[in-house]
Amino acid sequence: MPKKSKVLEEKKYEVVNDAQILVRKLKERYASQMSMVNPDELVVLGVTNKTRGPTQKALATIHKLKPAEKKLLKLAKSPLKYYIEVYFSDWDEWGEQRRQWILYHELLHVPAPKSRGLIDHDCEDFAAILDIVGVDWTLRDNLPDMLSGEPIPFKETLFSRLHGPRDEEDEIGEEEDEE
Repeated sequence: MPKKSKVLEEKKYEVVNDAQILVRKLKERYASQMSMVNPDELVVLGVTNKTRGPTQKALATIHKLKPAEKKLLKLAKSPLKYYIEVYFSDWDEWGEQRRQWILYHELLHVPAPKSRGLIDHDCEDFAAILDIVGVDWTLRDNLPDMLSGEPIPFKETLFSRLHGPRDEEDEIGEEEDEE
């Protein structure tokens, strides 16, 4: 009996303009925690032709552009280094506060300028969020508004662990960074 071949449909993307605005506002409001983030080097892309699968737990993912992609973008005079992927089907359902918290979490993965890759997804990258809103934060509709009233009082020690010293192999020289 021949095996069925599974044809994977290619994702189609559009820039999530509302998210681009939120990234800038979050960077401005939480400058000390977001010191590594340059909004001009990041774009939020929404998948337009698919929904997030039922087994896919990540609500959003941040990616570092590959060297070949960076070279093409440099030719186009684009400073992009990262993109965050969301599904428009999710984005359209999320309230403003959930959007803020999800983007905030992804932005915490942006590393120091001379580091390779992204900050790992582990328990420490969720520590600041869990400390304020708890483990069920992705299911809650009553999350605090990160952009109005007083800023959220995050514990700075939770960020120093995230952006603390990394292994020597994570450090790269200026010439490698120019790819």
